[in-house]
Amino acid sequence: MHLNFLVSNHFLVLAETSDNIFHNRYSRNHLHYQNYGMYPASIQHTLLQKKVVILGCDGIGNHVSAILASSDVGKLILADNDVIEMTNLTR
Repeated sequence: MHLNFLVSNHFLVLAETSDNIFHNRYSRNHLHYQNYGMYPASIQHTLLQKKVVILGCDGIGNHVSAILASSDVGKLILADNDVIEMTNLTR
């Protein structure tokens, strides 16, 4: 009875067998989704099917694209009007 309460309110996460979702690259994302009562595999599959366009790759656009890529968003399209030169390769 108490165990069901803990599991249903996401205070306790039951370990799975060999296909344990917590032993992969997106384990922290999965824990985050579970804390909000979501199904990690479903969310990750949805992200993989998404396409995001980012206009401007300097400043915030650079950071946003890195975060989305590490979250496993399916396709990123980056557009920027800047010219690639030696002086701006760090951006």
